[in-house]
Amino acid sequence: MTLSKKEARHIILSSHSMLYENGAGKTGLVEVVNRLGYLQFDTIHLFMRAHHHTLWNRLKDYRPEWLDEAQKVDRNLFEYWSHAASVIPMEHFRFALPRMKRIEKDGKFWFDKIPDVSEKVLEVITGEGAKRARDFKDDGHRGSWWDWKPAKIALQYLQMAGTLSVSHREGFEKVYDLTERIVPSSIDTSMPSEEESAEYLIITRLRAEGLLSLGGITYLRQDGTAGVKKKLAEFLEEGQVFKAEIENAGVYYGLTDPLTGVGGGFDNQGTRKPKVKILSPFDNLVIIRDRLERIFDFKLYLECYLPAEKRRFGYFAQPILYGTEFVGKIDFKIAGKTAIVRNIELERRKGLTESFRREWKNIMKARGVEETLFAEKTGDKMKLFAAG
Repeated sequence: MTLSKKEARHIILSSHSMLYENGAGKTGLVEVVNRLGYLQFDTIHLFMRAHHHTLWNRLKDYRPEWLDEAQKVDRNLFEYWSHAASVIPMEHFRFALPRMKRIEKDGKFWFDKIPDVSEKVLEVITGEGAKRARDFKDDGHRGSWWDWKPAKIALQYLQMAGTLSVSHREGFEKVYDLTERIVPSSIDTSMPSEEESAEYLIITRLRAEGLLSLGGITYLRQDGTAGVKKKLAEFLEEGQVFKAEIENAGVYYGLTDPLTGVGGGFDNQGTRKPKVKILSPFDNLVIIRDRLERIFDFKLYLECYLPAEKRRFGYFAQPILYGTEFVGKIDFKIAGKTAIVRNIELERRKGLTESFRREWKNIMKARGVEETLFAEKTGDKMKLFAAG
């Protein structure tokens, strides 16, 4: 099978819940997260935190409390490590077990286990209930071990080893409790076989991403990847997965599933009026930078961790999607009721400026922004934000 880039983009965007109206409220949220497979957390907060920004672009009238309730009250989601710190559908819990058991066996995850502190932290949470890291600050009476840094390391280790889980967050601060108190009894917690893990990874990744190279299927995954090549070959032979050559982009795999749009759905992709969406650089759609460049012909660099003098565009480049194509990027932050635009690049296309202005108004409304200020480097691009 061969696919044009136009067709490939449609498949990918459809899988990412970016082309069509999604459900509303918490029900729609859970559907979107189940579809995407995970939402990445990040501490940077210039418009919205990454997980909220990703949902805001997919759910009408999105409210952050929906995500909080889905995790804390309904227990439809849990926090763990995907390719990064993420919120994941609760029904996927058992497929995190291989990583948990490996970490428990190795006694480390980035940092070594501190046995005596871990035991104390676990004892307190078992007896007193959910705790935050700051609840373990030394109050002068509990002994020298009761220190925030060792306690935080212990909490993070116990979470990664599966003994503790994040019940919810208060602001952006984790609240930990015993995993057995958080995972509903209806959830399968049996250890998956190597074959089950491989099947899970292929199906969930291809359903979420639409099209992936072999490397994309196992992207930044350390556990559960054994047997992926064998299982993928079986799926190809059975017709459950297809293999496609994409023009000037290489070989990619996808599910032979009506949801991908394969076998139909391309004829009307240009009939809808395209809309602008400003994405987080941690949005699931743009995480795989190689695919972004090969199929969407768009380069995106995350420069916030570089010294200012080494940045080519700016601190936090947020990609601008217009319909099925990326047409630019913007670096901005919101401080109180003011939006500060530090840099912007935007192609010239029919209808693009008007659509961008509408989306900027949506952003201002979402955060209660009353004015937009511009850095000197934006120059005459200020007119992009003016009422048309």
